[in-house]
Amino acid sequence: MLKSTARLEDAAELACSADEKSYVSKQLDAAWSAFQKGQYWTCKAALVQFPMIELYEKTAVWPEGIIHRKSGYSKLSFLPKARMKNAEIKLIEAEALKATAKKAVELQPSESYNPEWRFEKILVSKDGNFEFELPVPVAGKYRLSVGTTAKTKSAAIVGANGMTAVMQIKQGGQADNLVLPELVVRDGKIKVTLISPDPTFGLYAMRLEPV
Repeated sequence: MLKSTARLEDAAELACSADEKSYVSKQLDAAWSAFQKGQYWTCKAALVQFPMIELYEKTAVWPEGIIHRKSGYSKLSFLPKARMKNAEIKLIEAEALKATAKKAVELQPSESYNPEWRFEKILVSKDGNFEFELPVPVAGKYRLSVGTTAKTKSAAIVGANGMTAVMQIKQGGQADNLVLPELVVRDGKIKVTLISPDPTFGLYAMRLEPV
């Protein structure tokens, strides 16, 4: 989670004002202190305050392993490392996921899951179950990451094109994600299902990456 902080401090030294550098140092100190105490949500909260998001955009350095936001929208926890010539990495946020849903779903504010998780949307269903059909631009191998959350400790079965995995949410009110093994796509779409006994189980985004 904190692997990029040294790079961030170096970039801030070159690109930021004295006040901004002081703020970065203060937030990183708070994040490290919380991390060492095992207070991981507090650590994340120190790193995703809106002024920090603006500084990440300014320095082009984003911490790894956390949810990061650009222009108020949610992102999954890592940036693209590889691209194919004919296909781009595709981030599908909650609003766009709603359009691909095969059953009734609705959007809720992320603040309803955690007051410190702001400016994002969570897609929920009445029974905690979802079905999506995601368009894929180019046939080939893909890696699908599913960004989920719940208000309490929870679990779900995630399926994609016949492959299944069990996801555990160990703490309510936090963003989590599951990375599925490589999927081979030949027909231009991926069918994704999620089954959970928890009606608060929801999604904030999916990320589709060619491999």
